[in-house]
Amino acid sequence: MPDAASMRPTDATGAAPAQAADTRPLRPTPFIPAWHAAGLERTHSGHGTSGQRMQIPDWLRDRSGAVVPGALGLVTDSVLGGSVMSLVEKGMSMVTSHLHFEVLAPIPIDTTVMLAEGRCRSLAAHFGIAEGSVRTESGQEVARATIGSVLVPGLSGDLIDGAGRGRLGAPDEESSRRRPDRAAGDDRAVVPGGIHHLVAGEPVHDRLGTEVVAARRAGVTIRVRAAPDLANSRATVHGGVGALVGERVLDLALRVALEAREGGAVGMSLVELRAAFVRNIPADGSRIEARGTIMHLGRRLAAGRGEVRTADGRPAVLIDATYLASELLAPAKTRHPG
Repeated sequence: MPDAASMRPTDATGAAPAQAADTRPLRPTPFIPAWHAAGLERTHSGHGTSGQRMQIPDWLRDRSGAVVPGALGLVTDSVLGGSVMSLVEKGMSMVTSHLHFEVLAPIPIDTTVMLAEGRCRSLAAHFGIAEGSVRTESGQEVARATIGSVLVPGLSGDLIDGAGRGRLGAPDEESSRRRPDRAAGDDRAVVPGGIHHLVAGEPVHDRLGTEVVAARRAGVTIRVRAAPDLANSRATVHGGVGALVGERVLDLALRVALEAREGGAVGMSLVELRAAFVRNIPADGSRIEARGTIMHLGRRLAAGRGEVRTADGRPAVLIDATYLASELLAPAKTRHPG
């Protein structure tokens, strides 16, 4: 396995110094159910670099048709992890320690494809760091991201079969059904059909099977299904899906907080999100809980903190997010010479 000394620095343009070409064969891509569900495919892979294309599926949109910011977690986790793994020798695998992305511009509502590039910037014996960017098909850069990857021995044998089903056990049929919501403290909790008004008509929440457990100014709690078709190659919930769930519960918490604020709601947009992955979540169809709280809500800035837990209640993904008033994100007026 390459060590830190084998990772050469780049110059100001991002180009690596001239060196002998690495002729090792590229690692084959394992079957990853979450990639299929999210419309992800690898476009290229070099030694220390990776590219991904996301054909954005309908379920990664909200009720207005906009791409949810959490979709960036899926594409960045995948492409940056791929750039690290392109340097790792056979027999090793990786788990994401942390993922951080910054939203440079709102994703245009008519976007159907996102393209991502990643480059490994540092590789030690058992830890790698990569960075990259995401742009629309027209070339507009919408996000930048970094990832930390802990390298571990690979598993002996795949945990995912050819149809994308995890071998950790078939999901319980009852757990896959969307249950009526019980949202204490919200008189408008349930709309006809038993779905909470916060998630009614939301494709992303339909796909996740979101059940709103509580929705108050103090925070929002939801349950979603850890579906086998949202797994990584190790039959645990894909890191990008964990970030997506955390982003979505914080979005709900922000909406509740804005509705409750005196003086009316001010539109807020996500500008950065950080996820720390402390425990794997088996993608076995069980229902897992996520909680989100808005720690600060000002006129210009809001900050939220959330967590996604395993089916037995242990913390798995810790989320921090920052929001700015949408009016602050209007295109800048650039100064012209003279």
